[in-house]
Amino acid sequence: MHILINAVTINEAKDSSAIENIVTTHDDIYKVLTESGYKEENAKEVVDYRNAIWLGYEQIKKDGYINTNTIIKIQGTKVNRK
Repeated sequence: MHILINAVTINEAKDSSAIENIVTTHDDIYKVLTESGYKEENAKEVVDYRNAIWLGYEQIKKDGYINTNTIIKIQGTKVNRK
């Protein structure tokens, strides 16, 4: 189940980032996830987006709802890289 959800979040992050003209490949995304120091900025941005999705998912699973603090945490995962 975890592998399926992970694949869905990676595709969602990649497709949503493409709307913002942040285009990358699945190969680069997996390299960012597995290789320390891989420097493809668009792929890193997509991975950050994926991490934000996971954070929201885990918080909702834990708390059963989403609140303002959760939204601020999610947004912080994207803002901290810039």
